[in-house]
Amino acid sequence: MTPEEIQQVLAGKFGESVGALQPAKQDPWVLVKPAAIAEVCAFLKTDPRTRMDSLMNLTAVDWPKRNQIDVIYHLFSYAHRHVFILKVQLDRAAREINWSGRNAKSGGGSGPLKRGMGCGAGTWGGGGNDQCKVDVTVGRDGSVLVAVG
Repeated sequence: MTPEEIQQVLAGKFGESVGALQPAKQDPWVLVKPAAIAEVCAFLKTDPRTRMDSLMNLTAVDWPKRNQIDVIYHLFSYAHRHVFILKVQLDRAAREINWSGRNAKSGGGSGPLKRGMGCGAGTWGGGGNDQCKVDVTVGRDGSVLVAVG
């Protein structure tokens, strides 16, 4: 599917929670309301038309002068070989990102499941192979839980 077709599917399913396709120099993207991001990601993963089964990149851009943080999800479908980008804009205020509910110690938690800021650097040994399994859970608030094993 093209990015235009994927955006049309999302707009039909989620209405005003998904914005129009935004042009970019390389990759177009859509803005998703924070309350809908988890449901939109789950839909993109399970819908047979999209089957976005890989979170290629998750990043954020802090805009202090705008008092905003953009969270950007680069999704990929191995089955269909297409890419799609979602963006969520959050108020930079600590309450919006649940700062008080964070795991203050990076990589904290017991066993192979790690939580907290910076956990990717502590769990990813590099390289990878076809036996490596990564489970990514996106919370309704835009939070992300990654399990590598």
